[in-house]
Amino acid sequence: MKPLRLILATVASVLLAACQTGGGGSSAAGSAGRFIVSTERTAFYERGPAQDYGPDFNLTKGQEVEMVERNFGFSRVRTSLGKVGYVSTDDLQVAPPAPEPTPEPSISSSSSVSRSGSRSSSSSSSQTIDYSDVVTDLPVPEEEPKPVTSFRY
Repeated sequence: MKPLRLILATVASVLLAACQTGGGGSSAAGSAGRFIVSTERTAFYERGPAQDYGPDFNLTKGQEVEMVERNFGFSRVRTSLGKVGYVSTDDLQVAPPAPEPTPEPSISSSSSVSRSGSRSSSSSSSQTIDYSDVVTDLPVPEEEPKPVTSFRY
């Protein structure tokens, strides 16, 4: 029985590799890029869908993957954690474009803060920063705590 499984697994692997196409009626158009899982959950196989012990884990709806290689039936993908394996091509769809990052505001004028809390700036506008609520008098321990050298049980 075990040699038959090995033969079937080998044949399935060869067929899977030989059937690489760009079509197939799947919603996962294209051959590489960002995709998301479109079903509630889909099985993830590290060695391929014909492995003897079933899926390694499941991916959930909305989880993003990177398509490494598109195949008919099952495509090779990389998860956000770096795991590479196979999922059903029909369970994937093209991910929406990532939102563009908003640029951080930059301060073009040079400024400095004095000890009194007032800010002097090279621009024509001046601002005052109130530091009255900042705690500066923190308690200082009189001596360092002594380490425990013996334990009683």
